[in-house]
Amino acid sequence: MIPDTSTNPNYDYPQDYIGRIDENMLRVIVNLETSTNSTGTGFLVNKGKQIFLVTNKHMIGQYSLVDPFILDNSVSVYFYPETPHTSIRKVIPLKDSKGNPTKEVRLHPSEDVDIAVIDVTSIFDANKDIARNSVGTGFLIPIKDTSKEIFLGFGSQVFAIGYPTGFKLSTSNYPIAKSNFIASSLSGNLEIMTSWKNRSSVQVSKTLTKKFYLVDGLIVGGNSGGPIISPKDFYYKVNEKHELQSVNYKVANLIIGIVSFGWPGTGLTVIYPCDYILELL
Repeated sequence: MIPDTSTNPNYDYPQDYIGRIDENMLRVIVNLETSTNSTGTGFLVNKGKQIFLVTNKHMIGQYSLVDPFILDNSVSVYFYPETPHTSIRKVIPLKDSKGNPTKEVRLHPSEDVDIAVIDVTSIFDANKDIARNSVGTGFLIPIKDTSKEIFLGFGSQVFAIGYPTGFKLSTSNYPIAKSNFIASSLSGNLEIMTSWKNRSSVQVSKTLTKKFYLVDGLIVGGNSGGPIISPKDFYYKVNEKHELQSVNYKVANLIIGIVSFGWPGTGLTVIYPCDYILELL
């Protein structure tokens, strides 16, 4: 569960500050480092007593839409401790002694879906100094529910939370929030022609037809595997006379997808919705 940090003077700002991102949400976002020293992002989701790390396939191996996936041997994760302003690095093995994925690693079965989930429950159980920060599956909103549950759609502002180019707050290891706008329909029925250079250096065309949507904003390397979240906002209810009838304050930031890849020079990034994450969990 996400802890209440509102009364802790060591944190960067109080939980009840007036921004659009809750500090508690930041503490479920973790910095990843690959075996080739590339940096990226993941986030922690709980289901019952289990805690899972959600990220991209390309953060734990060699992945593209036109090549078979090759899993790395391990990935490093920087967890939050109970004491703020530090981080605890843990190397998570991804393969067993025979070179097969460990039982903790779950890869989405579709080659076109850039999502992986790793069961990290044993790391928390073995390291009591790591804070058990995570969100429940109820924080993950399927694409069909995005418009009716949190009032987002074409043109709505959302936030990509992660570690772009490895940037992070040195005092707390917190990620960086980057503003984006939903740039396509949330019907989940998009189709986009892409072009990739495969491992043989041959340019290959690929039509992406899986359920996804686009956001517009400067998302860069390091944001990979991070969540797209809805803003914490005021919602106003107005009656037929255009008079303010009530104000509902939605406290929780909710996760509506995961960053995958973008196109240089366009500002557009492919976001896979939470539907695929929920399938793996």
